[in-house]
Amino acid sequence: MTIRGVLSVVAAGCGVLLPLILLRFGAMESLLVFLLWPSSIALRVPHIWPSEQSVATFFGVVLILNGIVYAAVGFLATRKTTKLVSRSVAVSTQITVCTVLLLVVGTAAVLGRPILYQFAPGYQGVAIVEYANPSCSPLTSRGISQIVQFPASGRVCTSSPKPLEDTFRYVMYTYALDGAHRPLSRCDHDSSEVCVGRIVQSNQGDEFPTRAMFIGTQQEFWRVQRAR
Repeated sequence: MTIRGVLSVVAAGCGVLLPLILLRFGAMESLLVFLLWPSSIALRVPHIWPSEQSVATFFGVVLILNGIVYAAVGFLATRKTTKLVSRSVAVSTQITVCTVLLLVVGTAAVLGRPILYQFAPGYQGVAIVEYANPSCSPLTSRGISQIVQFPASGRVCTSSPKPLEDTFRYVMYTYALDGAHRPLSRCDHDSSEVCVGRIVQSNQGDEFPTRAMFIGTQQEFWRVQRAR
């Protein structure tokens, strides 16, 4: 195997990792995104998926296509590099990169997608999501974004599994009514505006895993945190 082949495999890995970085920081509207993630054009078509499996498969295919594009660019860019490398080194490098690539694609397709929390207009207080409850409906997806829609009670249950912590993916919070959205910020800095803060809690003793958050001012959020 030549250095050209090894670099092509490494380039494919970059083609998968870069979209995940872009998704983590929510940078999806600039020209730079399209240049770094050409296959993201497939995400521009609005679509509501019937199941988590369907959207995970679609997202995985989009990531793999971008990896293929990067591999092709790497192959063509190194067309003059024909020096042979040790066969054992080349094969081990290829296997390692491909294995990591598949693990990243699989994990990202299921757990690394953006998530949108939608609250009833004006709702303030503790909001709780109960996961993995077989008697509840699965979460819906719009495009590749997973949607968690809270009723006026502030509590929702779903049969979908509890995903990775939100720190690993791009998260959006909004008040939603009839298609209109009012974005809410996180309670990360001093503000008198309504914000959203994650509540650290233990699920010991609960029948199903849950995730809790508080909607209110930052001062109210810290009072709730200290009370727990």
